[in-house]
Amino acid sequence: MMKKIILRTISGICIVIVIMAMVLIVMGTVSIRKGKLMNAFGYSYSIVASPSMEPAIKTGAIIISKHLAFEDVEIGDIIIYWSAKYNRYIVHRVVNQIDGKLEMKGDNNTAIDEEYVTENNYYGTVVFIGLAFIGIIILKSQSLILGVIVLLFALYLFIEIKDLRSIIKANRKEKEQEEQYQKAREKMREELLKEFEEELKKNS
Repeated sequence: MMKKIILRTISGICIVIVIMAMVLIVMGTVSIRKGKLMNAFGYSYSIVASPSMEPAIKTGAIIISKHLAFEDVEIGDIIIYWSAKYNRYIVHRVVNQIDGKLEMKGDNNTAIDEEYVTENNYYGTVVFIGLAFIGIIILKSQSLILGVIVLLFALYLFIEIKDLRSIIKANRKEKEQEEQYQKAREKMREELLKEFEEELKKNS
């Protein structure tokens, strides 16, 4: 019984982690479209909605970035920076360094970015690039996916609560049976002791 409870607990934790990850990704995508980035546990999560970095980063790819020291950024790194011209964050590659400023370019673009990146508008370095098809689904159906996540989470809670009640009921029944067994055993012991005492009285 205890093993079953432990396995269900581990399974539940894994499901919650997956759901939280999906929620973070969706919220991160909404944030980046509004000119913001969402941080969690020291990292930023978002989905690339532009083909400017293909084929390295496909449209819809999930990316995770981390803010590193600006002086540690090197040519070839893919970073996120704030564009004052477009009033949004851009994910492009560092192609050159000029007097402490970074020159940027999208792998799929023909021209260098018009803006330089300095310590002031540098946001973070991309440390993980995920699968694109998941991001595309999220980009096209954010409300639907959030609804499905909530529904699945509610269904999971319902099943877990139902199973937990069954386990508690079974444990309670097992405990009652154990108590009844102990009472019956005690009663039998008392009856045997009484018979033994009566037998002693007869013999005396």
